[in-house]
Amino acid sequence: MSFTRPPIDTIYKRMKADLEERLNNNNWFSRSMMLVLLAVFAGAIYLCYGFLINVSKQFFFTKALPEFLDWHSRLYGLPRKAATYSTKNIRITGVDDKVIEEGTQFKANIINAETPNGILFETTEEVIIDGGIADVVIISVESGTSSNCEVETLSLVTPLDDVDSEATVIEDLETASDQETDEELIVRLLQRTQNPPGSGNVTDYERWALEVEGVGRAWGKAAEDWYGVGTCGIIIATTSLEPVSSTVLEDAIEYIDSKRPVGADVDVKNIQNKNAYFYISISPYNSDNITACNDSLTELFMVESEPGGTMLLSHIEKAIINTGINDFEITAITLNGDSIPVDDIVTTGLNTLRFSGAEYVELI
Repeated sequence: MSFTRPPIDTIYKRMKADLEERLNNNNWFSRSMMLVLLAVFAGAIYLCYGFLINVSKQFFFTKALPEFLDWHSRLYGLPRKAATYSTKNIRITGVDDKVIEEGTQFKANIINAETPNGILFETTEEVIIDGGIADVVIISVESGTSSNCEVETLSLVTPLDDVDSEATVIEDLETASDQETDEELIVRLLQRTQNPPGSGNVTDYERWALEVEGVGRAWGKAAEDWYGVGTCGIIIATTSLEPVSSTVLEDAIEYIDSKRPVGADVDVKNIQNKNAYFYISISPYNSDNITACNDSLTELFMVESEPGGTMLLSHIEKAIINTGINDFEITAITLNGDSIPVDDIVTTGLNTLRFSGAEYVELI
């Protein structure tokens, strides 16, 4: 039986009726002290109802506030994933034998609302310039996606004698990610509660993969869908359905290897994206409908895409209809630039569909 929080007026009237019955008196002055007290008590009880409703929600992690959601996740041994840091490999030039100390800071001149002073990085170890150069790994000072940037050079925050002020980026190593959101954590908790731990079944592997920082999505492939008896495949991706970095992939392999049953033959693989591009005629043809259609298709592919899966044409059409566009026609589809029939889109192996955009024209 559901509980409905009574309005404050209803609480006041109930208390007033109860008081009148007990005192056998229903003649009150409009400014009676008793009526004033009833109004105060009704307000207090109304707040108590609200508190009890809020407390009751904390018993269910799908409705809990962030701090209580963290409590639920720790009970299951699934703490919230922390934000990660961005790393790069850079080349510093200068005079030979000059020492670049660990913690030397460089700045990427990216100015926006999140990084008004640029993005700061610092060296992870001490290096000595040899042959006019020194290569070193730098890590962002701040965690989270705001530390991600694509630049060719970085500048020293504090100038150093005999060292050039600009360093060249050789390679972007790790892309930073934000702290796990409530929605992402709830997905992991649902996966854990709906699939109790077994002796190394497919859902166990999916859960172990999702526990690795940097892994946002995971799909398990049982023996019959992989290489036969004794094998299992785990395909992983970021939350945005991008391939994970080589470091995250290695971390996932190592972590799952520490959890898997002895004797199991497990492969951990990155997804391979297949870009689906659509040609759609719509009516009415306007910017609002185009934006809504793109957003709806992006969400559909994020939710339903999986390695070796099928994207139903009926679901694609429904996603367009859900925007309020009833008059449309999908005239063509390309997959990685190759034309395919306007039908269900089937992928195999590690291939995962990603909505890469659409070209719209007015339906005549």
